Amino acid sequence: MGILPGPERTPSPDVSPARAALRRRRTRRRPRQRSELYRAPRRAESRARNTMSRIDLHLHTTHSDGSFSTREVMGFAKQAGLAALAITDHDIVEGIPEATAIGNELGIEVVPGVEISSRLGESELHILGYFLDWTDPVLAERLKTLRDSRHLRNPRIVQRLNELGIPITYDEVRALAGTESVGRPHIARLLMEKKFVTSAKEAFDRYLANGRPAFVDRELPEPATAVRWIREAGGVPVLAHPTW
Repeated sequence: MGILPGPERTPSPDVSPARAALRRRRTRRRPRQRSELYRAPRRAESRARNTMSRIDLHLHTTHSDGSFSTREVMGFAKQAGLAALAITDHDIVEGIPEATAIGNELGIEVVPGVEISSRLGESELHILGYFLDWTDPVLAERLKTLRDSRHLRNPRIVQRLNELGIPITYDEVRALAGTESVGRPHIARLLMEKKFVTSAKEAFDRYLANGRPAFVDRELPEPATAVRWIREAGGVPVLAHPTW
């Protein structure tokens, strides 16, 4: 890139034209050295990182298996400087209206979302849906079938834990969850509170994971079906994580 000349200056009467030209030549910017040219893109990249908006598009609340309420999640997002986030609770969308209202107060864009569990062989595949119409009645009924499948499975998990000598009840699990989307993470949390395990990971590794003594399978849609549900609600399907 060439160096653009600066504005011409009229030399003062006591300065010769040659001296004035020499001064102009000395004050022109010299081409940057090669090392400077290499550093320039790095400085630009650093400035871009500092000004880039921060987002988080996979967040859960206590409406499913999250540890914090919708308002608490939004408060943490504000503290973290997020410009946008997505509430993607498991099989439930009840946290979206509150999050949207709080987002309007805090200046945070809220992307309506959900995380749908599907069956791929012997494993679960979780699929996120973004920008969907969370008020769609067909979607609501489909999500309800998934929550109902949890309510059919969870008492059987509790029964198996009882048979293993762990005295808990499903009423205790539901009271702890405080939501209609009750899952194994809530059972794990109850096991922690009652000191049967020291962490959620231990609860899954010893009792709740696929192949462990208290595991109970449940009926789930195929991934293509979950993707279709999301698209029919006007959403964008995205794989949540490679495995679960």
